[in-house]
Amino acid sequence: MNAIDLYRKAHWCYLHHIPILPKCLQALIFLMYNTVIPYTTKVGKDTKFAYGGMGCVINKRSVIGERVIIGQNTTIGRSLDPKDYPVIGNDVYISAGARIIGKVQIGNNVIIGANAVVNKNVEDNCIVAGVPAKVIRRIHVPIWSLLKNIDFPSLNSSGGGYR
Repeated sequence: MNAIDLYRKAHWCYLHHIPILPKCLQALIFLMYNTVIPYTTKVGKDTKFAYGGMGCVINKRSVIGERVIIGQNTTIGRSLDPKDYPVIGNDVYISAGARIIGKVQIGNNVIIGANAVVNKNVEDNCIVAGVPAKVIRRIHVPIWSLLKNIDFPSLNSSGGGYR
């Protein structure tokens, strides 16, 4: 069991207007994983949490794409303006301790380094790191070929999710 599994059940209940259960599952996620992932957050297919999702905080309006891996102790949140929330593309690896704050667009095929603070948009096909995060490398291959210990069955069967 992973925090994302409980989130998906809560989100399904929310979408099907089943009352109370989404809030109960959200509370269970917090109790089990010390993670806040509201059932209103939009999370794409095949997105996973590393280490079960320990210590993650995700804003309720954030949008997270497909095949994203979110490291432990990660924050994906808004700035002081309630309308400023992150949108994360597909095929993104967010390393442990990263902070993605404010009205930020993260492109597709991106790696965010450990403890990076992302407060500006990130283009497709790059690796960012630092405080504040800066592009340290542009890449021309799928990030999954660089992260050899990551196994996504959907990538292996379809020949890759790189576009």
